[in-house]
Amino acid sequence: MLSLALFFPNLILSGLVWPIEGMPYPLRVISYFLPQTMAIKSMRSIISRGLGIGEWQVYIGFLSSIGWIVIYNCLALILFASDILLK
Repeated sequence: MLSLALFFPNLILSGLVWPIEGMPYPLRVISYFLPQTMAIKSMRSIISRGLGIGEWQVYIGFLSSIGWIVIYNCLALILFASDILLK
């Protein structure tokens, strides 16, 4: 239940269902801190505009995805390592 409560607002605010440009300003600011926002913006640029990896919008989307992957993996490593040390 908790994962659904976190997943759907994240999905809606990241720009997948409704474009970020159509959101009110406070929601737009919040959406840029979500993990999928830049990746979805990058995918939209690739699909609709035909941009390549050399364009800054696409490049930032890939860097953002890699950054979130690194953050989540480091967090998981810290949590699992602390769990092993506590046993």
